[in-house]
Amino acid sequence: MLVITSIVFLGNCSLLSGGDIAIDTTGSGGIVAVCGNGAIESVEGCDDGNTVSGDGCSASCGLEVANAICGNGVTENSEACDDGNTTSGDGCSSNCTIDTVPVSGPVAEGSSGSAKGIALASLPYSGTVDTFNSYYAVSGLTAGNNYTINLTGISDDVDLYFYDVNSSFSGIACSSTTGSTTASESCSFTVTGSTGYILVSGAFTTAGASFTLNMTDNGAPVSGPAAEGTSGSAKGIAFASLPYSGTVDTTSSYYA
Repeated sequence: MLVITSIVFLGNCSLLSGGDIAIDTTGSGGIVAVCGNGAIESVEGCDDGNTVSGDGCSASCGLEVANAICGNGVTENSEACDDGNTTSGDGCSSNCTIDTVPVSGPVAEGSSGSAKGIALASLPYSGTVDTFNSYYAVSGLTAGNNYTINLTGISDDVDLYFYDVNSSFSGIACSSTTGSTTASESCSFTVTGSTGYILVSGAFTTAGASFTLNMTDNGAPVSGPAAEGTSGSAKGIAFASLPYSGTVDTTSSYYA
């Protein structure tokens, strides 16, 4: 017995969604198509041997637009790409659209307003810089002691700047800018506080650089003539107050 649940009229035929049979409605009463029997008959657009939608041929034997399957390695329908996986970050995203592959390389560390903190006891430190600057705040220094700041293992041309207790990175206490691609950079200074600030510039690198940062405690300077002023902050003297009795250690004194 055939149970009819609904009828959809298609031209001269009607399709029974409950019985999968198209019947001629012109009066002859003949069966003209059976959806799901694997044979394309009458008004059927397809017949794949089943009455399941979503496989290219619908439950009523009409052609369907195949759904794209992201990750099958075939670019289908609206997919912009399909690289055979659903992982983003490899040029083709998890939903098969083009994505940007991040460029790996040395990155800047810290900022002028928030330097990366490093304890003196934890040195040496493996650092990196892009084509701009990396900023460090080294704590645990002994005020009055002389320290040598070193950059070694440099992969490209970087420059070194040291600032004594100046978190705003102004007023250079000592610096080293050799201009050689991988030469070590080094400078020394007698600190006045417990924290020193270091700027590593990658402005002359091709795409940033890696390096090893270290500081050597040379102890308190031997008593004797002391240097006056710095290259970044010269000692001011009024012309009217000359002559002036000055001193210098084994490095340099600076006057304005």
